[in-house]
Amino acid sequence: MTREEAAARLYRGGAEYRQLLDVGQATIARALDTARRALPEGPERTAVRHALDDLMDRHLLPADAPPIAGAQLDTEIEA
Repeated sequence: MTREEAAARLYRGGAEYRQLLDVGQATIARALDTARRALPEGPERTAVRHALDDLMDRHLLPADAPPIAGAQLDTEIEA
């Protein structure tokens, strides 16, 4: 999808679609941050921190974000 196509999709979707994207980003960010805090200091924790920064600063979703977020949300739901 080009930048123009993405902008057109956001425009067509309106406020509801933008809110859905914001909620999804916030949910994944929270799950990544919780997973990051559970890791010991080291390269894995740093990698998750960089993925979180990319998500928040550049809106780039890391390839492994959905499984991390899903596992974290499953844990929270069970608790």
